[in-house]
Amino acid sequence: WSSPWSGAVVWQACACDDACQNIVLGGYNSYLYLSSDYGNSFAVDASSASVSYTSVAMSSDGSYILAGTLNGFVYKKYNGVWTPLIAWKWWTAVACSGTGQYMAASVSGDVLYYSSDYGTSWSNSAHTTGWSSLAYSTSGQYLIAGVRGGKVFASSAYGASIAFLTGSSGLIWESVAISSSGQNMVALSNTGLVHCSANYGSTWTTPVTFGVSSGTIASDATGQYLLAATDSSYIYLSTDYGTTWSID
Repeated sequence: WSSPWSGAVVWQACACDDACQNIVLGGYNSYLYLSSDYGNSFAVDASSASVSYTSVAMSSDGSYILAGTLNGFVYKKYNGVWTPLIAWKWWTAVACSGTGQYMAASVSGDVLYYSSDYGTSWSNSAHTTGWSSLAYSTSGQYLIAGVRGGKVFASSAYGASIAFLTGSSGLIWESVAISSSGQNMVALSNTGLVHCSANYGSTWTTPVTFGVSSGTIASDATGQYLLAATDSSYIYLSTDYGTTWSID
Protein backbone atom coordinates (compact mmCIF):
# COMPACT_ATOMS: atom_id res chain seq x y z
CA TRP A 1 0.00 0.00 0.00
CA SER A 2 1.08 3.58 -0.65
CA SER A 3 -0.32 7.04 0.08
CA PRO A 4 0.72 9.16 -2.88
CA TRP A 5 -1.57 12.02 -1.97
CA SER A 6 -3.45 13.40 1.03
CA GLY A 7 -5.88 16.30 1.01
CA ALA A 8 -7.11 18.29 4.01
CA VAL A 9 -10.63 16.91 3.66
CA VAL A 10 -12.68 14.49 5.77
CA TRP A 11 -13.20 11.89 3.05
CA GLN A 12 -16.53 10.08 2.91
CA ALA A 13 -16.69 8.43 -0.49
CA CYS A 14 -14.54 7.01 -3.27
CA ALA A 15 -15.28 5.39 -6.63
CA CYS A 16 -13.33 4.37 -9.74
CA ASP A 17 -13.85 3.06 -13.25
CA ASP A 18 -13.25 -0.58 -14.15
CA ALA A 19 -9.58 -0.02 -14.94
CA CYS A 20 -9.03 2.00 -11.72
CA GLN A 21 -7.46 4.72 -13.86
CA ASN A 22 -10.12 7.33 -13.11
CA ILE A 23 -10.95 7.92 -9.44
CA VAL A 24 -13.27 10.35 -7.69
CA LEU A 25 -13.11 11.35 -4.02
CA GLY A 26 -15.82 13.14 -2.05
CA GLY A 27 -15.82 14.58 1.47
CA TYR A 28 -17.35 17.13 3.79
CA ASN A 29 -17.53 20.82 2.84
CA SER A 30 -15.35 20.44 -0.22
CA TYR A 31 -15.23 20.12 -3.97
CA LEU A 32 -14.83 16.68 -5.50
CA TYR A 33 -11.31 15.54 -6.35
CA LEU A 34 -10.36 13.57 -9.47
CA SER A 35 -7.46 11.42 -10.57
CA SER A 36 -6.84 10.15 -14.10
CA ASP A 37 -3.52 8.40 -13.37
CA TYR A 38 -4.54 5.53 -11.11
CA GLY A 39 -4.46 7.66 -7.96
CA ASN A 40 -0.90 8.90 -8.28
CA SER A 41 -2.13 12.49 -8.30
CA PHE A 42 -5.42 14.26 -7.61
CA ALA A 43 -6.80 17.62 -8.64
CA VAL A 44 -9.80 19.52 -7.36
CA ASP A 45 -12.78 19.53 -9.71
CA ALA A 46 -13.63 23.21 -9.48
CA SER A 47 -16.71 22.66 -11.64
CA SER A 48 -18.27 20.54 -8.89
CA ALA A 49 -20.25 22.08 -6.05
CA SER A 50 -18.46 22.77 -2.76
CA VAL A 51 -20.77 20.83 -0.44
CA SER A 52 -20.74 17.78 1.83
CA TYR A 53 -20.63 14.61 -0.27
CA THR A 54 -21.88 11.35 1.22
CA SER A 55 -21.43 8.98 -1.73
CA VAL A 56 -20.06 8.77 -5.26
CA ALA A 57 -20.29 6.28 -8.14
CA MET A 58 -18.67 5.98 -11.56
CA SER A 59 -19.53 4.16 -14.79
CA SER A 60 -17.23 1.45 -16.17
CA ASP A 61 -15.35 3.80 -18.49
CA GLY A 62 -15.42 6.81 -16.17
CA SER A 63 -17.63 8.89 -18.46
CA TYR A 64 -20.41 9.21 -15.86
CA ILE A 65 -20.00 10.26 -12.23
CA LEU A 66 -22.87 10.30 -9.77
CA ALA A 67 -22.58 12.08 -6.41
CA GLY A 68 -24.93 12.24 -3.43
CA THR A 69 -24.81 15.06 -0.89
CA LEU A 70 -25.86 15.84 2.65
CA ASN A 71 -29.12 17.81 2.56
CA GLY A 72 -28.64 18.76 -1.08
CA PHE A 73 -28.74 17.45 -4.64
CA VAL A 74 -27.75 14.27 -6.37
CA TYR A 75 -25.37 15.42 -9.11
CA LYS A 76 -24.38 13.80 -12.41
CA LYS A 77 -21.25 14.59 -14.40
CA TYR A 78 -21.11 13.77 -18.12
CA ASN A 79 -18.98 15.37 -20.85
CA GLY A 80 -17.35 17.53 -18.19
CA VAL A 81 -20.63 19.11 -17.06
CA TRP A 82 -22.26 18.68 -13.65
CA THR A 83 -26.06 18.58 -13.57
CA PRO A 84 -28.24 18.55 -10.42
CA LEU A 85 -30.78 15.71 -10.66
CA ILE A 86 -32.78 15.41 -7.45
CA ALA A 87 -32.81 18.04 -4.69
CA TRP A 88 -32.73 18.58 -0.97
CA LYS A 89 -32.61 15.25 0.76
CA TRP A 90 -30.16 13.44 2.99
CA TRP A 91 -28.65 11.17 0.33
CA THR A 92 -26.97 8.15 1.89
CA ALA A 93 -25.84 6.24 -1.20
CA VAL A 94 -25.68 6.36 -5.00
CA ALA A 95 -24.91 3.71 -7.61
CA CYS A 96 -24.83 3.36 -11.38
CA SER A 97 -24.54 0.57 -13.94
CA GLY A 98 -21.56 0.01 -16.20
CA THR A 99 -22.82 2.30 -18.95
CA GLY A 100 -24.37 4.82 -16.54
CA GLN A 101 -27.83 4.23 -17.98
CA TYR A 102 -29.20 2.83 -14.73
CA MET A 103 -28.80 4.91 -11.58
CA ALA A 104 -30.04 4.66 -8.01
CA ALA A 105 -29.98 7.01 -5.03
CA SER A 106 -31.15 6.35 -1.47
CA VAL A 107 -32.39 8.56 1.34
CA SER A 108 -32.23 7.84 5.05
CA GLY A 109 -35.74 7.09 6.31
CA ASP A 110 -37.31 7.60 2.90
CA VAL A 111 -37.77 5.81 -0.41
CA LEU A 112 -35.16 4.60 -2.88
CA TYR A 113 -34.99 6.41 -6.24
CA TYR A 114 -33.95 4.76 -9.51
CA SER A 115 -33.55 5.85 -13.12
CA SER A 116 -33.25 3.93 -16.40
CA ASP A 117 -32.43 6.88 -18.67
CA TYR A 118 -29.11 8.23 -17.37
CA GLY A 119 -30.80 10.24 -14.62
CA THR A 120 -33.24 12.17 -16.81
CA SER A 121 -36.32 10.83 -15.01
CA TRP A 122 -36.71 8.99 -11.71
CA SER A 123 -39.11 6.54 -10.07
CA ASN A 124 -39.17 5.49 -6.43
CA SER A 125 -39.60 2.24 -4.53
CA ALA A 126 -42.59 1.41 -2.38
CA HIS A 127 -40.33 0.82 0.62
CA THR A 128 -39.51 3.53 3.15
CA THR A 129 -36.59 2.48 5.33
CA GLY A 130 -33.11 3.47 6.48
CA TRP A 131 -31.22 2.89 3.23
CA SER A 132 -27.46 2.95 3.79
CA SER A 133 -25.63 1.46 0.78
CA LEU A 134 -26.19 0.52 -2.87
CA ALA A 135 -24.44 -1.42 -5.63
CA TYR A 136 -25.38 -2.27 -9.24
CA SER A 137 -24.27 -5.15 -11.43
CA THR A 138 -22.59 -4.04 -14.66
CA SER A 139 -25.74 -4.47 -16.78
CA GLY A 140 -27.85 -2.69 -14.17
CA GLN A 141 -30.27 -5.62 -13.93
CA TYR A 142 -29.30 -6.43 -10.36
CA LEU A 143 -29.29 -3.87 -7.56
CA ILE A 144 -28.39 -4.66 -3.95
CA ALA A 145 -29.23 -2.31 -1.08
CA GLY A 146 -28.23 -2.34 2.57
CA VAL A 147 -30.39 -0.79 5.28
CA ARG A 148 -29.89 0.30 8.88
CA GLY A 149 -31.83 -2.09 11.08
CA GLY A 150 -33.32 -4.43 8.50
CA LYS A 151 -32.64 -7.05 5.88
CA VAL A 152 -30.66 -6.72 2.68
CA PHE A 153 -32.83 -5.68 -0.27
CA ALA A 154 -32.33 -6.50 -3.94
CA SER A 155 -33.90 -5.92 -7.34
CA SER A 156 -33.52 -8.06 -10.46
CA ALA A 157 -35.49 -5.55 -12.55
CA TYR A 158 -33.02 -2.66 -12.96
CA GLY A 159 -34.03 -1.05 -9.64
CA ALA A 160 -37.77 -1.66 -9.88
CA SER A 161 -39.66 -4.12 -7.63
CA ILE A 162 -36.98 -4.08 -4.94
CA ALA A 163 -37.73 -6.42 -2.03
CA PHE A 164 -35.92 -7.71 1.04
CA LEU A 165 -34.00 -10.97 0.70
CA THR A 166 -35.49 -13.59 3.01
CA GLY A 167 -32.15 -15.26 3.70
CA SER A 168 -30.52 -12.12 5.05
CA SER A 169 -30.43 -11.13 8.71
CA GLY A 170 -32.03 -8.03 10.22
CA LEU A 171 -28.94 -5.98 11.04
CA ILE A 172 -27.43 -2.58 10.30
CA TRP A 173 -25.85 -3.14 6.89
CA GLU A 174 -23.17 -0.51 6.43
CA SER A 175 -21.89 -1.55 3.03
CA VAL A 176 -22.80 -3.85 0.12
CA ALA A 177 -21.02 -4.99 -3.05
CA ILE A 178 -21.90 -7.08 -6.08
CA SER A 179 -20.07 -8.89 -8.86
CA SER A 180 -20.33 -7.78 -12.48
CA SER A 181 -22.90 -10.45 -13.31
CA GLY A 182 -24.90 -9.89 -10.12
CA GLN A 183 -24.55 -13.53 -9.08
CA ASN A 184 -22.23 -12.86 -6.14
CA MET A 185 -23.39 -10.43 -3.45
CA VAL A 186 -21.77 -9.45 -0.17
CA ALA A 187 -22.86 -7.27 2.73
CA LEU A 188 -21.01 -5.97 5.81
CA SER A 189 -22.84 -5.11 9.03
CA ASN A 190 -21.92 -2.57 11.70
CA THR A 191 -20.81 -5.45 13.95
CA GLY A 192 -18.34 -6.76 11.38
CA LEU A 193 -20.57 -9.62 10.23
CA VAL A 194 -19.99 -10.58 6.58
CA HIS A 195 -22.96 -11.98 4.66
CA CYS A 196 -22.29 -13.68 1.28
CA SER A 197 -24.52 -15.00 -1.50
CA ALA A 198 -23.43 -16.87 -4.62
CA ASN A 199 -26.88 -17.24 -6.20
CA TYR A 200 -28.22 -13.73 -6.76
CA GLY A 201 -29.27 -13.34 -3.12
CA SER A 202 -31.43 -16.49 -2.88
CA THR A 203 -29.41 -17.96 0.01
CA TRP A 204 -26.75 -16.48 2.28
CA THR A 205 -23.81 -17.70 4.33
CA THR A 206 -21.99 -16.00 7.19
CA PRO A 207 -18.37 -17.11 6.79
CA VAL A 208 -16.77 -14.63 9.20
CA THR A 209 -17.35 -11.91 11.76
CA PHE A 210 -14.55 -9.36 12.09
CA GLY A 211 -15.80 -8.33 15.54
CA VAL A 212 -15.38 -4.62 14.92
CA SER A 213 -17.84 -1.83 14.29
CA SER A 214 -18.60 -0.24 10.94
CA GLY A 215 -16.66 -0.33 7.70
CA THR A 216 -16.97 -0.72 3.94
CA ILE A 217 -16.66 -3.63 1.54
CA ALA A 218 -15.78 -3.91 -2.15
CA SER A 219 -15.66 -6.65 -4.79
CA ASP A 220 -13.87 -7.24 -8.06
CA ALA A 221 -15.86 -8.01 -11.21
CA THR A 222 -15.91 -11.78 -10.61
CA GLY A 223 -16.83 -11.63 -6.91
CA GLN A 224 -13.83 -13.82 -6.08
CA TYR A 225 -11.70 -11.05 -4.60
CA LEU A 226 -13.16 -9.00 -1.75
CA LEU A 227 -11.75 -6.19 0.39
CA ALA A 228 -13.16 -4.92 3.69
CA ALA A 229 -11.94 -1.86 5.58
CA THR A 230 -13.03 -1.52 9.22
CA ASP A 231 -12.79 0.86 12.16
CA SER A 232 -10.12 -1.37 13.66
CA SER A 233 -7.60 0.14 11.18
CA TYR A 234 -7.22 -3.27 9.55
CA ILE A 235 -7.96 -4.13 5.94
CA TYR A 236 -9.21 -7.65 5.33
CA LEU A 237 -8.87 -9.57 2.06
CA SER A 238 -10.60 -12.63 0.64
CA THR A 239 -9.57 -14.47 -2.53
CA ASP A 240 -12.24 -17.18 -2.42
CA TYR A 241 -15.58 -15.39 -2.70
CA GLY A 242 -15.63 -14.47 0.99
CA THR A 243 -15.15 -17.99 2.38
CA THR A 244 -11.89 -17.15 4.19
CA TRP A 245 -10.29 -13.82 5.10
CA SER A 246 -6.84 -12.56 6.09
CA ILE A 247 -5.53 -9.28 7.45
CA ASP A 248 -3.55 -7.35 4.86
